[in-house]
Amino acid sequence: MSLVHNVVFALLMFQSAVFLLVTAPLPFAWRRMLLMSLGKTLYSPRVRYYFNIILVFVGILFVDSAVRLYSIKQEVAAVTEMHGHGHMNASMHHSKLFYTQRNLYLTGVTLLLTRFQNVLVDLIRDNKKLTEQLAAVTETHDAEAAGQRDFAQLKLQAKRSNDAYLELSDKYLALEKQVRLAGLDLSSAVANASGSRDDKKDM
Repeated sequence: MSLVHNVVFALLMFQSAVFLLVTAPLPFAWRRMLLMSLGKTLYSPRVRYYFNIILVFVGILFVDSAVRLYSIKQEVAAVTEMHGHGHMNASMHHSKLFYTQRNLYLTGVTLLLTRFQNVLVDLIRDNKKLTEQLAAVTETHDAEAAGQRDFAQLKLQAKRSNDAYLELSDKYLALEKQVRLAGLDLSSAVANASGSRDDKKDM
């Protein structure tokens, strides 16, 4: 395997290790710490920029392997049709076909796993944003619920104060009525007493 394909194989192994580490059944706190550390280091904008450049070269190698595979298949088909050539030439073409298929699968799986990891990173970021939004909405809802509870308590206190005011006003009116009646009785008693005194003086 050439140096370029060795680099692609190392990249594939690294991506496989990261993918297995991310999808491992870890506790929630460990998983969150792991995702935060990976998000800060591996998926920073600078690292992703260089990583995308590498992926462009991997894509070029994938297209090159596909073109070579097509041409070698045509050569193998031509060799098998021609019976005049020896067995050594056919086996050499079959070995070329095997190596080209290996390179094609290697680059293709690397690109596919990269796509899976990009989707996974996007899902993790969306999950983080939605979790933060949910926490904010929950906090706002709790604040609104507390405000509604305070409003209900104030409304209940206002109703109690109004009922107490009405009760006191009724008592005040009743007392005022009693005082008026008592005042009329007192004035009539005073008038009767003064009249009786005048009668005694006349006698």
